[in-house]
Amino acid sequence: MTKWEYLQVEVHYSSPLNKENLVTANGKTIFRDAVNIPNLPDYFNLLGKDGWELVNFKKGWVYFFKRPLE
Repeated sequence: MTKWEYLQVEVHYSSPLNKENLVTANGKTIFRDAVNIPNLPDYFNLLGKDGWELVNFKKGWVYFFKRPLE
């Protein structure tokens, strides 16, 4: 039986309350910038090369990935 590893990616774009664009993966910051916007297709392609598969997303810029546990 296949066992899976999961990854939750959250994207927060700057707003009057939040002055930075922020991307987190399982709670760890992977992108933070006050001016530039993250290139999500490029980041998601990198995840795919590492074996991650997008399995779901929800409104509010939250993405769920899985890959087989080695």
